[in-house]
Amino acid sequence: MTCTPEQLALFRSLFRGRNDVFARYWQSTKGEKSGYTPAKFHTGEYAPLTDDVALSHIRGDAFIGVYPLLKDNTTWFLVVDFDGDRWLAEAIRLLDIAAQHQIPFALERSKSGNGGHVWFFFEKSIAAWKARMWGKYLLTEAGITRQSTFDRMFPSQDEHTGKHLGNLIALPFSGAHVTQGNSCLIQKDGTVWADQWEYLASVSRISEQNIDLLIAG
Repeated sequence: MTCTPEQLALFRSLFRGRNDVFARYWQSTKGEKSGYTPAKFHTGEYAPLTDDVALSHIRGDAFIGVYPLLKDNTTWFLVVDFDGDRWLAEAIRLLDIAAQHQIPFALERSKSGNGGHVWFFFEKSIAAWKARMWGKYLLTEAGITRQSTFDRMFPSQDEHTGKHLGNLIALPFSGAHVTQGNSCLIQKDGTVWADQWEYLASVSRISEQNIDLLIAG
């Protein structure tokens, strides 16, 4: 993919985790092992997530993930992760509940093509415990449990233990994967949005007040 400076700024403002650290995807020479590891300088210090790093991801030169749980235990977004053959059908159940409450969202098919993420973006960073409680409320209303294709939420923790960075989530819009219809935003029928940037710009952000109202019932 290509992007303008304005599109890059939009991308970073929505898919916004910690900027002082990010994770790179790696794969062994024989392709038998793969995973993510925090990017570091040769000094051992974490490398920050810069515009150049984000661009390398979008262009397909790298595949990166962000850590959504900020140092102060807040988050800019909530993501619900689905995996397996029936992931889209169950994700749609969640989207229907969100639509009933007039909650904006973005639906992404993951880079593997066999799973996806429902993204909810916030107007400001909010407490991770509150975002997760809100997510559990929506999942319960949709009748979705861990026994289904629902895997986890990101952030995956309410707060830091003080020893780790928390779970990372891979960013969408990853280079060559997008040309395959993966790592990109899709419609409820699985069709890829023709203009990814135009659609992303149309997704509204959720206020903390609306989250509080829903939690309060």
